[in-house]
Amino acid sequence: MKARSFSVLVCALAVALVAASAHGATWWVDSVNGNNSNPGTSEVLAFRTIGFALLNTGAGDTIRVLPGDYAGCFDATGSTGDKPLEIIADDPDNAVPTVIDGAAGGCGPGGSPAAVVTIGSSDSRLEGFTITGGGASGVRAFGQVAITNNIIEDNIAERGGGLFFFTDNCTYGDNALDLSDNTIRNNTALALGNASPDGGGVFIEARALLGQTACLDGNTTVTIDNNTIEDNKAGSDGFGGGLYIRTNSRQSGSQVDVAVTRNMIRGNELDGNSASSGLNYTWAGGGAWLSTFGYGTESISVTDNTFENNVSTFDGGGLSAWIQAFEDGNHELIVQNNTVSNNHADGNGGGMDLFMFTDSLFPAQSMAMRTLDNTITGNTARTVFCQDDFAPAGCPILFPAGQSDPGTGSLGSGGGGGILASLFSERTLESSQSLFAFEVAGNVITGNTAEVDGAGMGILVSADGDPPPPVGFPPDPAPTSATIDMQNNLIAQNTALAPNGASFPAVGGGVFAFLQSFGEGASNLNIVLNTIAANTTETGSGGLELEQLAFFDTTDNDIEGQNTVRINSSLLTTNDSFAIGGPSEGVPGVITPGASAPGDPPNLFNLHLDITFSDLFGNGFDGVEAALEADLASITSDFITEDPLLDGNFVPLDPCSPAIDSADPGLPFADEPGPNGDRANMGDTGGTTLAARSLADVNGDRAADGIDVVKLSTAHGSFNFNERYCVPLFVCTQPADFDQDNDVDGDDLTLLGVDFGKVCP
Repeated sequence: MKARSFSVLVCALAVALVAASAHGATWWVDSVNGNNSNPGTSEVLAFRTIGFALLNTGAGDTIRVLPGDYAGCFDATGSTGDKPLEIIADDPDNAVPTVIDGAAGGCGPGGSPAAVVTIGSSDSRLEGFTITGGGASGVRAFGQVAITNNIIEDNIAERGGGLFFFTDNCTYGDNALDLSDNTIRNNTALALGNASPDGGGVFIEARALLGQTACLDGNTTVTIDNNTIEDNKAGSDGFGGGLYIRTNSRQSGSQVDVAVTRNMIRGNELDGNSASSGLNYTWAGGGAWLSTFGYGTESISVTDNTFENNVSTFDGGGLSAWIQAFEDGNHELIVQNNTVSNNHADGNGGGMDLFMFTDSLFPAQSMAMRTLDNTITGNTARTVFCQDDFAPAGCPILFPAGQSDPGTGSLGSGGGGGILASLFSERTLESSQSLFAFEVAGNVITGNTAEVDGAGMGILVSADGDPPPPVGFPPDPAPTSATIDMQNNLIAQNTALAPNGASFPAVGGGVFAFLQSFGEGASNLNIVLNTIAANTTETGSGGLELEQLAFFDTTDNDIEGQNTVRINSSLLTTNDSFAIGGPSEGVPGVITPGASAPGDPPNLFNLHLDITFSDLFGNGFDGVEAALEADLASITSDFITEDPLLDGNFVPLDPCSPAIDSADPGLPFADEPGPNGDRANMGDTGGTTLAARSLADVNGDRAADGIDVVKLSTAHGSFNFNERYCVPLFVCTQPADFDQDNDVDGDDLTLLGVDFGKVCP
């Protein structure tokens, strides 16, 4: 009887498994009360192990795992790599932990290393687990998969200590990763083999192919939302202590889109403790490293995140964002509305490291790096010196002010306490510059420190037009051009301070800009509607320090590079030393000569400085350094030198400020609140909804008094084109309609009441 009963049970179990698989069944696992002899079809008849459940599942099934401890490492992709499954902890919010421990199952770093969970294919999900002890990542994911509400901690791998995601549309076609609401902490990427140890917490290689032989057409989408990525580490020669993302569309026409939103990225470390690989490619990204690198259409957006207390022993303490496209690739990388605070780099870019490289003669190619509306505060860029045989050939030229001597040069480190922005352009044509944008706009950059230069922001612009493009390719050849645009940034209370024993004092408390050009190359920096205030420096300029190098065309020595800085409608005030100083190599006031042909005298006029509609007031030595003012005849007279009347936040709120309604008349002003004088304000809030209002003055006598009350009362209740609204009709300009809503009402009376009694000198 017992034997017969067992046979019946086995048959019943087999029938149940087949029937359940056919209908996308739900299977149950319980490490405490389950038994692998059970059918697994309900909570009370659960299997005991996840591995046994995986042996019995089919495509489209769901495995529900009850709270408890589970040992082992599991491959949920199936033998073909195409087995969509949902594996869900029955308590997905981890109130009662459901732990999968790779080390306890012998697949941690001391056993046979493997990922704790490998999951992939279309429509797969892993939700609600604590995943720990993996020797080759906590989770490895492929295809279309959602990883949500997990704790992924204390795992190691060569790449992606916590999570490794690699797209492979040769197997899966379209790829998609949803990484949301997880905590990813205390994971490590170590150099275990030939690969660099990238992504201590998360490693994502987002590829896409189209039309490849034997491959499915496929695009890739990655969403990383509302995760906490903390206390992870990437080892020597790696990128991305917390998060590593590289998009890599392998063919023209393929597409990759990545969105990184609402994440807390803190306390991560990039420990790149060996020599730099050169000027362009030092290891980077203490909190995160994000890069586009391919032939198709790629976008990465980084919005509404917090990066804090991350460390990089090279560049980009908080984050590094790099962009490079090939041939007709179209790439965009947006870093917007993030808080980047108290990060540290033993290199450049304490808060952010931004890098873009263009080398295209292809008219269809486009690239855009946009850094918008971020708060960047309390970050530090430290200088690290190297030995004679250790410095790569390019490093002394990166930030010349930090160069010590020919024997022991710096690695170009210690620049850009808040932001380092680097743009390298090789034969990128001026005629196609509308397709190439590098924009730094609307950021608040305060309280950052640099030990060499550019405490608030370090800028490197390089245009290499040597040799020039061949005639006829493209049909309309034009000089190589590189341009960084800065607009509406507040750069205040940053400090350039060299460490004890440094060969040279630090320079450029607010901004340090280095422009270089080769042959017919033209490097440009446009500074429009910025406020650079109360920054401190040891030497040179506390506001904006300029350095430059220009070189003749090596083919015939007849064309020399040109570097241009344009400052428009900006405020440079209360900074140490000069508002604008340089160019020098560690010695303020010494013009840097351009490279000359043999026997020719140095050319002092390859740096062009154009200042319009700006205010350089109240700085330590005020105005422009004598060397610039005397030797460069490109400074215009269209700027004021009056106290801009800034408040404690360095915003001109006083209605009598001469910076109000004094910006370039050609700049838009419609977003400013009324009264706005039909002209934008100077400084970082100019042309925005945060701009200070003009004085509520009806009759134009620079006083808000009883006469204005009488005139407003006369016009009260009128509307546009009504006779009382404007007398004589069509001549005056909305005299009492301060908020410019086309009627004179109580709102206008309120604005007058706020300013009443105010008299401007």
